[in-house]
Amino acid sequence: MAGNPYLLPSVTTIPEVIHRLTDIQAYIAANGPGRPDDGIGCFNTLYTVITKQVLLGVQNGAFQDGPFMTALDVAFANRYFDALRADALTPGSAPRPWQVLIDRRTDQGISQLQFAAAGVNAHIDFDLAAAVVNTWLAIGGGPDSATQHVTYQQIDRIFAQEMDGLRHGFETAGEARFDTGKIAKILDLFSDWTVDLTRDVAWGHACRLWALRKAGLDAAYMDGLAISAGLVGQAILIHV
Repeated sequence: MAGNPYLLPSVTTIPEVIHRLTDIQAYIAANGPGRPDDGIGCFNTLYTVITKQVLLGVQNGAFQDGPFMTALDVAFANRYFDALRADALTPGSAPRPWQVLIDRRTDQGISQLQFAAAGVNAHIDFDLAAAVVNTWLAIGGGPDSATQHVTYQQIDRIFAQEMDGLRHGFETAGEARFDTGKIAKILDLFSDWTVDLTRDVAWGHACRLWALRKAGLDAAYMDGLAISAGLVGQAILIHV
């Protein structure tokens, strides 16, 4: 790795996604605050594990629509990379759900679990719907594609399976110094996200965005998602 990976251009394949995530983790270790609980690093660790499972599924033919799965994974990751690049180039300019995490990433009053949860919130509650729409625009399909919807639900299962284990991984002995009641509420959020994914909440947002494009109202809808996900992020990143 040479230079700052936050400044690199968008990726085009899932292996490139994993390589970029690995570079980001190494860059944080070399240039960050020197602690394992950097906020972006906590989410990046979780995201790397999930993306590796997605790649394995693509390679094994586990998804009904492999090209859709690949395109969506790349579009999804680029939303995260775009946020990091925006703040690196112009501090404070990342989308609000990401900015609240970036701004607090070195706060020692926030736990690793909270950091990871805030990243999941930004990526799923804000990024995922837009990534689905970007995928439809890039390769075709849309809300009425049954095969794409089934494949999307298969992605949900990976998130549900991996996030449960990762959630427990963040429940370290270090969490003992925090308020256990508030930490429990953060744990409940992880469970809520897996339920929401199975309910196709983000898919529903994507369908509405797709329809609103024709009226030029999709940007306003995304602004609303940014506000709501940003407020959730702020609530997650409270001192416990």
